[in-house]
Amino acid sequence: MQADRIEEEKRIRLEAMRVAEEEAIKQKKRDAEQRAEEARIRLEAVRAAEEEATKQKKRDAERRAEEARIREEAKREALEAEKARIAAEAEKAAYEQRIRKEAAEAALAAAAAEAKSKQEQADREAKIAADAAEAVKNAAEKQAKAAQEAAEKAAKEAAEAAEAAVKAAKQEHEAKLKEAEEAAAAAKKEAEAAEAKAAANAPPEKKAPLKFKDALGRNFNFPWDRCCKWEDMESLIHQAFSHIEKIGPHVLQNHYDLIGPDKDIIMPDYWEDSIAPGMQITMMLWPIPEPPPPPEPEPEPELELEPEPAIIDVEPPPPPPLDDEIIDIDALLAGVNGGKKSKSKDKANAAKKRPGGFASWMLGGNPGVRGRPVLKDDKKPEIAAGHQHGVAEYGACTVM
Repeated sequence: MQADRIEEEKRIRLEAMRVAEEEAIKQKKRDAEQRAEEARIRLEAVRAAEEEATKQKKRDAERRAEEARIREEAKREALEAEKARIAAEAEKAAYEQRIRKEAAEAALAAAAAEAKSKQEQADREAKIAADAAEAVKNAAEKQAKAAQEAAEKAAKEAAEAAEAAVKAAKQEHEAKLKEAEEAAAAAKKEAEAAEAKAAANAPPEKKAPLKFKDALGRNFNFPWDRCCKWEDMESLIHQAFSHIEKIGPHVLQNHYDLIGPDKDIIMPDYWEDSIAPGMQITMMLWPIPEPPPPPEPEPEPELELEPEPAIIDVEPPPPPPLDDEIIDIDALLAGVNGGKKSKSKDKANAAKKRPGGFASWMLGGNPGVRGRPVLKDDKKPEIAAGHQHGVAEYGACTVM
């Protein structure tokens, strides 16, 4: 019975272990499937992120290409517009110049036609005069047959008249020809002035800027028309250093040199003759002087100090030898009987006696010598009086 129970418990334990192993295998399988699912999800997320990044890069590249195309088209349109404007201005200038040239040519042609007309008129008048002279001559010859002398005289007068008429006609012709030539010269001068004016009104050619490197290493491109004169260049340099501390005042005083591309210093007086468009100019500062040292402070006057009073150490006199007297301090301080009691009963007038040496020493007096009378207060030395009246009367002198 016991064996069956043990066997049953063993079977139950084995069955429980088998069930636990199967459950562990299933749990491992579920964990592996879950890990595989998570890995698949992560892989899909990474793939989706990569695809989105690729699409975003493609969109960015397309956007940049579109922006570049738009900028290129805008640049090309601007260049074409600028070329069209320059071509229109050039065509307008050429048209105006052609009109002025045609006007000058028309003026020259009109002057030449007028001169030719005047020349033909003069020729006709000369021919008329010659024909008249010839007719007069013929008439004179016919009349000469009748009267030789009258005819010769008349012929001579007629010849002289004809010669004068020819001379006058010739002079008039020369004067008119000269006027025509002066008119042609004036028209030619007006045409040249018109051409010069057209050339002056033409837009000036843009020159390369001046390249400038200052003492701080900064690079500038100054427009040529703003720096070709020294006054303008100096103003630009002052503007560039107006806000620089320490160096700014040094530059405003023109303490610097300008170096050309050939390492030569360019003088301000020869600035306009030494520079050219597109030239590189370098600035070099003069050495900055050190600031002057601060002035030394004036010595303070020495104060005359009063000499300190000497301190005199006065040793108290030694106490007098004790005698047979008994000192009553209370009575002494109260001033009764001189503060003494004598053992001798036969001394009747002891109250009239002076205090002893020890009592005088305790009171600050001079004990003196036994048997010698003690000085009164008004006859004591100054040191002793100083002890009685206080130290303030004698400065720092302290008497013990």
